[in-house]
Amino acid sequence: MLVVQCLADKIAVPENGWNLATQRPNTRLVALPGCGHAMLPEQSRAISDAVIGFLSEFSPEQKR
Repeated sequence: MLVVQCLADKIAVPENGWNLATQRPNTRLVALPGCGHAMLPEQSRAISDAVIGFLSEFSPEQKR
């Protein structure tokens, strides 16, 4: 599981992301500074990089 958390989010507070990531096995937390609750418009590149990097670990080419 991938958890992407903006550190300045006042609605979905960073503590929630940390708790989720530490309580579930095989979970990675990506914490993004400088963004709030509107993470996609604020940090679209960082989010896409995190998701693509995470998914690339599961591609068939990586397992060869």
